[in-house]
Amino acid sequence: MLQIHLFGTPTAFCKDEPLQIQHRASRALLFYLAAQNHPVSRSALAGLFWPDFDEQKARATLRDYLHKLRHNLCDNQFILTQQETIGLDPARIQVDYRDFQAQTAEIFPQISRLSAEASLPAPLYQQLTRVVNLRQEYGFLQGNDMDFSNELAAWRENRAQEVETQLLLALERLSNHERLMQRYDLAIHWLTLGLRIDRYNTSFNEEILKTFLQSDLPTRAREHFTSLRAAFRKDFDDELPPEILALEAPIFHPEIASTADNSTWPVRPTMQVPFTGQTDLLSVFQRVTRRGGALMLFGEAGAGKTRLAREAYQRQASASRLLLAPCQPMETSLPFAPWVAMLRACVRPEEWKRLDSVWARPLTLLLPEIANFRPGLSPLPPQNPEIPLLTLLEAIRQVLILLSAARPLFLFLDDAQWADESTLEEIAYLLKNKFFDLRRGVLVLASRLEARNHLLDQLLLTTFPQTVTRLEMRPLNTQEVAELCQLVLGVPAPAKMAQRLEQDLSGNPLFLLETLQIFRETYVNAGAVSPYDFPLPHSVLEVLNQRVDALSISARELLQCAAVMGSRVEIHLAQQVTGVDGVEGVRAVEELQHARLLEPVSGEMLLYAFPHEKIREALLTNISPARERLLHQKIAETLQFTLPQAQSARLAYHFEKAGNFLRAFDSWISAGHYAYRLNAIGETISAYRHAEHLLSLSTHFSDEQLYRLYTDWNKVVFEMDDAVEIERINHSFLNLGREHNSSLLIGAALSSLSNAGMARNEFADGLKNVRLAHAYVEYSENLYEITTLYNRTGVLLYMLGDLRGSQEWFARTLALTETAMDRDLLLARASAHYQMAITETLCGYPISGEQHAQESLRLHHEQADTYGEIGAYSVISLACYLMGQYQQGRQAALEGIAQAKRISGWRMDGYINCYAGLNEVEMGLLGAAWQHGQRAIEIGRKQGHGEITGLGCKVIGDIYAHLKNYKKAAEMYQQGMVTAGEHFVALENMHCYGFALYQQGQHAVGKDFLRTALEKSEQAQLWSINFLAVLHELTILAEEGPQETFYQRAKWFSHEISIRLKQDIGQFTLARLEAGIALRNGECHRAVQLLDRPLTWYRQIGQSWNELNGLKLQARALDDMKEDPSAQCLRMHELLMFLQENLSPAPLEDEMDSFWIKFLSE
Repeated sequence: MLQIHLFGTPTAFCKDEPLQIQHRASRALLFYLAAQNHPVSRSALAGLFWPDFDEQKARATLRDYLHKLRHNLCDNQFILTQQETIGLDPARIQVDYRDFQAQTAEIFPQISRLSAEASLPAPLYQQLTRVVNLRQEYGFLQGNDMDFSNELAAWRENRAQEVETQLLLALERLSNHERLMQRYDLAIHWLTLGLRIDRYNTSFNEEILKTFLQSDLPTRAREHFTSLRAAFRKDFDDELPPEILALEAPIFHPEIASTADNSTWPVRPTMQVPFTGQTDLLSVFQRVTRRGGALMLFGEAGAGKTRLAREAYQRQASASRLLLAPCQPMETSLPFAPWVAMLRACVRPEEWKRLDSVWARPLTLLLPEIANFRPGLSPLPPQNPEIPLLTLLEAIRQVLILLSAARPLFLFLDDAQWADESTLEEIAYLLKNKFFDLRRGVLVLASRLEARNHLLDQLLLTTFPQTVTRLEMRPLNTQEVAELCQLVLGVPAPAKMAQRLEQDLSGNPLFLLETLQIFRETYVNAGAVSPYDFPLPHSVLEVLNQRVDALSISARELLQCAAVMGSRVEIHLAQQVTGVDGVEGVRAVEELQHARLLEPVSGEMLLYAFPHEKIREALLTNISPARERLLHQKIAETLQFTLPQAQSARLAYHFEKAGNFLRAFDSWISAGHYAYRLNAIGETISAYRHAEHLLSLSTHFSDEQLYRLYTDWNKVVFEMDDAVEIERINHSFLNLGREHNSSLLIGAALSSLSNAGMARNEFADGLKNVRLAHAYVEYSENLYEITTLYNRTGVLLYMLGDLRGSQEWFARTLALTETAMDRDLLLARASAHYQMAITETLCGYPISGEQHAQESLRLHHEQADTYGEIGAYSVISLACYLMGQYQQGRQAALEGIAQAKRISGWRMDGYINCYAGLNEVEMGLLGAAWQHGQRAIEIGRKQGHGEITGLGCKVIGDIYAHLKNYKKAAEMYQQGMVTAGEHFVALENMHCYGFALYQQGQHAVGKDFLRTALEKSEQAQLWSINFLAVLHELTILAEEGPQETFYQRAKWFSHEISIRLKQDIGQFTLARLEAGIALRNGECHRAVQLLDRPLTWYRQIGQSWNELNGLKLQARALDDMKEDPSAQCLRMHELLMFLQENLSPAPLEDEMDSFWIKFLSE
């Protein structure tokens, strides 16, 4: 048996005796073959070990060292050779690396089927420890034996990285298991091994610090944190990652982290009795809370969902931090309402100070008081139109990361059936990012079975990377009812009475507790022999009525007002509404508390709540409709002076219930504005639909109110690309305009209807609507609507191919808004500049286009309009690309990409990735260009936008074309043409496709495609595309002639380009082509002179490919002149190395190798 150890310094043993293998190549050959599971071809071995030899010499050398290796082995039969392959006999060798691979291949699929937070079964745990011990602490193939060639060394490095990755996965699972078992010393052992492999691994460092804290080793935590920070500053000149920085406070200031939570369970049971029943659910609940994760709890009202969650929380082995996020029935239109309530109650001022300002600032829109804790943090300005939803979602996640630094979280979202859309968006975002685990804690959602929320249903039907365990509460059975009776009354219940209680009250714990309390009170007061001697109430309503009847008039009035106000009541406002204040008000509140009808909310001085929502609902049934409307009106009139805009939906609800539809209408619009600022589109639409519903209940709305509703609503549905909804709301808008005989409303409705044509790409239909709108809008003299109409007209003309005609309308907007100060008009002006930038650039005037784009960028930035800024950056990048200013174009694109990521603006993200890629290709940054091109293709395919896919294909095609792989370039250009359809991007690919075919020898077909692209781009006035196509045409003419035709076409091109670009890029390109003609004509001196200025310019601005091709021509001319071209050759080598260095991560090694060979041999 031949034993080979590849971990550590590689060694081989035969019959337990070490083998002495003299030659380094023989040792490397043995160890390489030992790592393979299959025989290897001789050609592959020769190329890997001796890449600089020709094949014949390499194979001969392989035979020689193979012979020497056989001689060094104790048995030459260990090596199996066939005519074309070489390998080791698997039956007669034992290799530690192969054992490691076999065991990981068996174990990891089993682990992947387990939950990430689950403990490991004993057999799997043992296997995993064997794998880690097999590897121990030694690297793979250490030493320099495998540095025999660069290729072999690279193979060794790749395999070593694979082993390290597998080991880190194994160590992570082992440490998770030990923490679940609370064996913290072993968890630290495994994490320490992981850090020996990867010292700066963020996850391992975060976990070992938390484990130090959990195992009461604060000194080790402080030492590790301090040394790690010093290492990061020394090696990277950077601060620690945010996940580790978040642990600084609990490590160095544990007194802050251990401060008692502000959260306490707000809904108490009617009486303090031990939890009864649901033992099976409690067991599952506890398992989830131990390992971390997410849990959904269903049950009818009063079933005890909150009590079950509290019981599980209180039974935890180690305390977690409680975060309560209660949903309220009248807050379904308030974005993030439960999150706001939770953050306000649970986050301490010192924690807000530690939150990064990048995340604290957007949260001031939800919680303005954050600015009070951060003197240097200014809240968002009122004119800021919107906050990207993704920014808010991530900001809340960052807060949770901060709060979970010291200990895991127990986040309880109660009454999720009333959750607003934004709240559920945050839940989905956390589940997508697998936030809840052993170290972050648990999420618990509770929802009524009988109350449906389609958004919650949709969330639960979605498959997330983090699974949600679902539990459904059952009614209490007869035995559990009897147990509850014993606990409350202290006397065993007769079997028949327990059975009747279970049947009549459906085993509902809330109803049972309320009924048993009546029994107890009656039993004590009457001095009866048994508490069961009294008749059973017919319903929970009867139980409540008995309590309410015993109240004073003042307490009853206050209770009715509280029930109408909502689940949580600002008691001082209820007192103000009813006039029950002063001493009388205090007595009334105390009376309600004594009757267990209202309870103070912990940590809130003036906030009270009903013990259960079912109690409030029962109380509402006893209030007459007339009194309820009156109370709603009084509540609204009181709240209007105290509520911020964030609570507009609450105010609108009360005005609507009071029948005050005009005030309700304005409040719903205000609620829509606030929701839109948060990018909470669901709540925005909901608010506007509420407002629209009121139109059927009253006819007294003004033109201004109708205009506000529908113009704001149109902006939202257009961004949603919802053509059906655009048509629906604008037909309603149009009908209202005709009823009111309002030119403004009719014109605005017709103008907005054109957006349906835009959404469907039916631009001619859209143009018909804006033309119908012109007379009405201009008669209205509403400047904002006029400029909006002019911009829409221009865009539709531009989409129909009339670029110059479209510019007339954009110019009108610019003229009308020249002195504008109003924000809406300034944004209309910014939009006109943006559209002018696009059309000027496409018409072949990129300098003018870039100037308009810069002005658009300035205006959008001043008005904090992120979408507008991204659009401006995209046009700047395109204009710079056409002017040859690739570095500036790339920088603008990267700025736009960063902004697009923050707001999830996929469409602009797709375009701007294309423009980044186009600039990077010309700079020679092929790896970055490949990534941006592929990203654009992915976005285009996912969102169904062929023009984005087509432009991404052009980026990839340009890469292949520069590397002279014209076959693959043609494939990408053809794909780009097909996917772009009728969009002008198809023409961009078409002329490149024609040129790629020509370079493959398909001259006639290639020139036909090129000619078609030239004709169509000229007809459409797309001169930016036409000029690039002309360059391909000139390149072909320069190569095949006739030269007279070349010079005629070049003269026209030179004239046009000098007028439009006013730069030397076009002239330099022509000079390079002329130099090629001169060289072919034997005019070497002229060729050298023609290239001097272009080469200097190319080098200054980083045009790698043009410089490389120009240098090659100049070197050939100098060589023909018998002069020294060494300076040119040296620079060419530098450029080739630059291209090679910037190739990764594009999978283009073969193409680059082939390009080097072709370039140097031509």
